[in-house]
Amino acid sequence: MKIYLPFHLQLLIICSFFLFACEKSFFNEESLNIKEYFIYCDVLDLDYMNNNYKSNDYIPILFQEGNQKRSAKMRIRGDSSRDYNKKSLKVKITDSLSINSKKIFNFNAEYTDLSSLRSFVSSKIFKELNYPCFSTSFAKVYINDKFHGLFLEVENMDKDFLKNNGLNTKGDLFKATKDGACLNSVEELEKKWEKKTNKNNDFTPLAQLISDTKDLPDNEFYDFVLNNFHYTMLIDFLAINSFIANGSTYYHNYYLYQDFTNDGKWIFLPWDLDKTLSYYNWKPYKYHHTSSDWEFDNPFIEKCFLNPKIFQDFIERINFLGKVINKDFYKPIYNIAKNKLGRYVLKDSTNKINSKEIWLDAISRDVSFLKNRSNDLVKQIYEMPLPFKVHRTVDEISLPFNLVWEKAADSLEVIYEVMLSKDFLFPDSTTYKYRTNKHFLTLQDDIPFNKYYWKVLAIKNENSTEGFNSKNKF
Repeated sequence: MKIYLPFHLQLLIICSFFLFACEKSFFNEESLNIKEYFIYCDVLDLDYMNNNYKSNDYIPILFQEGNQKRSAKMRIRGDSSRDYNKKSLKVKITDSLSINSKKIFNFNAEYTDLSSLRSFVSSKIFKELNYPCFSTSFAKVYINDKFHGLFLEVENMDKDFLKNNGLNTKGDLFKATKDGACLNSVEELEKKWEKKTNKNNDFTPLAQLISDTKDLPDNEFYDFVLNNFHYTMLIDFLAINSFIANGSTYYHNYYLYQDFTNDGKWIFLPWDLDKTLSYYNWKPYKYHHTSSDWEFDNPFIEKCFLNPKIFQDFIERINFLGKVINKDFYKPIYNIAKNKLGRYVLKDSTNKINSKEIWLDAISRDVSFLKNRSNDLVKQIYEMPLPFKVHRTVDEISLPFNLVWEKAADSLEVIYEVMLSKDFLFPDSTTYKYRTNKHFLTLQDDIPFNKYYWKVLAIKNENSTEGFNSKNKF
């Protein structure tokens, strides 16, 4: 097992860490390897796989790297990405022998990423902080001797991953697979989550974690976290996700691991990092937004941001990240990538990159994003109203009735907008909107009888923060 220092001890060694960090080489030519893989299969089988891309059916193949040839099987992988023109691939070796100690290969198309580098860079950031994260490398894939494209090879999350990262292989590894895997409900766990280890066991530990988190009083949450999670790792996970603007997580695309045979504490593990860095600039990314518009909030993550001690440690860790993930870290990655990947990116006819200018422009946006990222993020956090809690309503109410929420910590500068709608997505055309400087709103009897959803936005200088429990209903 790796040893993770208590948070206050980590802070004490920052200065010595900086002295070491200034001297070491973060990234060099050998760090960006481009492997070659050859896949041979029947043309009819290949057509079947491509025509049935939403199926998990495998087709038989011969898989080769260098002089190593193995019998294997292949299918399309991914969730919504299966609809893209360039498909991601999963290969499983069926021979008794592996290739370079691996029997499962994931080749990600990275179709929506015009830089082709976001997952690669983001995974490097996790690893630079010594956080357990999947390894990534680039791969040229050929099918029946024809260049099929440049892919990102992503380490499989399994027992080998746990072993490689010093984690007990006998622990429980759960994957948040589908939208809605946001620790909000114990219903449909087996539909929204996958069990990647100990598959003969059930989902009881995960269900218990969800129930404990939802029912826990706020004044007991910090001690609950200390007793049930690796605290410094949790702070790192929150800080790194915010630093890289990973808005496509907390409701899917992450793992939870519990080493129940030892301390029984939980660890969050990252997954699917292509929608990071400048991807959400258009929205823009908000650190406290723990779900998509069509799913419920993630209660555990929201309660972390609501807790003053966890929130302060989170801010301190973001400041620390800015000193480690600086231009000396990321510029060599992009410079070497430009030299080594360019010809293959442009040769790949299945991606969305039609010119070198498009590719370089996407890289430039991510470089600009990382410049002063730590300072910009902390500034954004304090320019926005701080997180606050909304009190849930019962299923049936009688009017007049008060909708109630806690005041944001910076409440003197904040006004609140209450949104009320019969639609879960709160479309402008059918949503009632009320503004107040109080922490409650009285509903009068002029609202027609119906089922309503409601949420509260705290607004300060045109910046808004959505209160936790954003999908209340009555």
